[in-house]
Amino acid sequence: MTMDPYNLTLILLVTLVTFAMRAVGAVVMARVELGPVSSAAFEAMPVAVLTAFIAPAVLTQGLPEAVAGTAAVLVGIAEDISSMAPDRSRESSIPEIDIQSKDSSVAGEYTNDTF
Repeated sequence: MTMDPYNLTLILLVTLVTFAMRAVGAVVMARVELGPVSSAAFEAMPVAVLTAFIAPAVLTQGLPEAVAGTAAVLVGIAEDISSMAPDRSRESSIPEIDIQSKDSSVAGEYTNDTF
């Protein structure tokens, strides 16, 4: 397979520009403190972009696509709701003890009589 030099140059330039944009974005965002509204907007952005790409195809293609899209939305909502539920798997009435700790304040809090 041969590659046209023009196309190869174009691919390399697009790659460099994409990398540069991502690198600059990461550097800038590392130095900026976002507020709660901005943070929520950035967290919702991937869902909004995917919806913008998928919704037209789901709504214009037919019944199988509409059923698949509805199922995907329901699974996404269920996953989102389940991620908000408290994690009860780590709750325990027995306190965790760091046996490996050399810190006397942590290691000395509990004795064999505690249990």
